Amino acid sequence: MRQMQTVNSLKLRISRQLLRPSMTSQKVHSVALESTEPSTSSLLVQYVVLRKDLWAEQVWPLGSVVAQACHASLAAMWLYKDDESTLAYCAPNNIDNMHKVVLEVKGEVQLSNLSTKLLEAGVKHKLWIEQPEGFPTCLATKPYPKDEIASHFKKLNLCKAALT
Repeated sequence: MRQMQTVNSLKLRISRQLLRPSMTSQKVHSVALESTEPSTSSLLVQYVVLRKDLWAEQVWPLGSVVAQACHASLAAMWLYKDDESTLAYCAPNNIDNMHKVVLEVKGEVQLSNLSTKLLEAGVKHKLWIEQPEGFPTCLATKPYPKDEIASHFKKLNLCKAALT
């Protein structure tokens, strides 16, 4: 009987927690209200950079390359989930208006060098390291206003992998 009361008490506490809005949802709601119509200068964008050699030389299947971009993008979002720009980018009223720029670099050295330069510039990002191989395959930034971050990527080419 006592165990049953403890279980019921626990269920009641859990249901109260579920009904109470979390701080994160409150933040998302307030950020969403503030940023319903971004101007082009403050357009939030996430940059994703892939290694071209993965499909051009190592002949990775398209699905595997796309998975690397997805891993890096989601990892960057999770790492910076409490960041104001990330909250606005993922806000319910913006979910269908996300902007990503997918770029390519020649290979592993160029991707690692880009990551180092971004770290030095204070640009928050995730360098995705494929496991168990242990080598970098992709990089994704947290969402930033485009005018604040575009200059770091101006020398890179858009990813235009040909599908065969």
